[in-house]
Amino acid sequence: MKWHFRLLVASSLLVAIGCSHGAGHTHSLRSQDETSAAALSTGVERLAREVGIELVSLRTVAGGHMLDLRYRVVDPELASKLEKKGSPLRMEVVDPASGMVAEVPQTMLGKLRTKVPKSQVGRIHFILFSNPHQVIKSGQMVEVRFGDVQVKNWQVL
Repeated sequence: MKWHFRLLVASSLLVAIGCSHGAGHTHSLRSQDETSAAALSTGVERLAREVGIELVSLRTVAGGHMLDLRYRVVDPELASKLEKKGSPLRMEVVDPASGMVAEVPQTMLGKLRTKVPKSQVGRIHFILFSNPHQVIKSGQMVEVRFGDVQVKNWQVL
């Protein structure tokens, strides 16, 4: 129940920031900001509802060659399909400008992500994505995809 409140507050804040950001600009810019905030909000809600997680952050690491995505578990039963070893759920970070898709690298130890036998509500986990040629940079807006659920306009820190 706590995550519903956080999601509501975050969604409201994003809409408020989007609306105030367009102040003094033309109506088309406001509509674009509102559309971006709505797309982010919709993706975030679907992610919680269908995958059982909420995104916390996405950062460049390893000199920009990797992306570190952090997420919080909100529904352990749903999140378990993401965290099980050998999970078939496809996880990607997409740069809409170039079309480059960052994927989770496969190593001898498996995919570079948290693998736990049982998820717990509120626990934060990680997934590392390759970022070949450092295409995705801090400050960029990207799409984060978990299967067919996508969160658009997520900012890389």
